[in-house]
Amino acid sequence: MISEPDSAAPLSFDDDTPIIQEMEEAAPEQVLPTPPLPLPPVRTRSFWRDMLDTVIMVVAIYTLVNLVAPRYIVEGASMQPNFHTGEWIIVNRLPYLVSQPQRGDVVILDFEDPQEDLIKRVIGLPGETVEIHGGLVYIDGVPLNEPYIKAAPNYTKEAITLGPDEYYVLGDNRNNSRDSHAFGPVTRDHIIGRAWLIYWPPPNWGAVPAQGYSEPAPTPTPTATPLPTPTYAPPAP
Repeated sequence: MISEPDSAAPLSFDDDTPIIQEMEEAAPEQVLPTPPLPLPPVRTRSFWRDMLDTVIMVVAIYTLVNLVAPRYIVEGASMQPNFHTGEWIIVNRLPYLVSQPQRGDVVILDFEDPQEDLIKRVIGLPGETVEIHGGLVYIDGVPLNEPYIKAAPNYTKEAITLGPDEYYVLGDNRNNSRDSHAFGPVTRDHIIGRAWLIYWPPPNWGAVPAQGYSEPAPTPTPTATPLPTPTYAPPAP
């Protein structure tokens, strides 16, 4: 038989009766937002300060360009048919900071007495023997093939051996050029740089080509001297 417990009787728990305790759920910890860091102060530059910085930068760049690649204007006919009066060229100094002038290079020469700049082509290198005769230039006895010149030289120069710092320079217009055949070899310190680019006038724009000498020179053709025409004089009576 089963009977319901008396409600009036007090409840009692012995030591073996488990006690279940309800734990209150802890409320999540509230995280406060981090305040933003203050921005660094910004100083506004004045118009004149910006203008001054721009001018300084332009002057610095202009000076650097002119030191590395100065500009020259061709005057005279000594380098025809490849260079003409009024052409503006840019000269590159950098190649000769790490190497020496080579045969065929078109270079700018600087002379102090008299004060003048010349444009010529390097023909003879240090230690070589140069001579000119029969319309050809000979280097160590070997004739050069020069298809770029205006006309064959009509003069003769005896053999000359260049020193360790000397170069023989000639104009492409051989018969209308003041060059080493007139004033002798030039030393390395007179060579400013190599002609690099023609940039004016626009129709003549272009890089100055390098000149090679792999092909042999043509054999000079002797020029025949015409014989005088005989004249007939009638016998005297």
